[in-house]
Amino acid sequence: LEHLFAGFIRNHLNSSTVEIIDVSPMGCRTGFYMSLIGTPKEEEVATAWKKS
Repeated sequence: LEHLFAGFIRNHLNSSTVEIIDVSPMGCRTGFYMSLIGTPKEEEVATAWKKS
């Protein structure tokens, strides 16, 4: 499932200034790690997570 989620969030957040490298679950299952190049605004990240 995390591969699907990573693909969905790339569709909503990748741009000419931001590139998602990986989105993967934490080992403790309490959240996700998101590795990226660039610095998106917090609002952009929150919107992308909700849409994904």
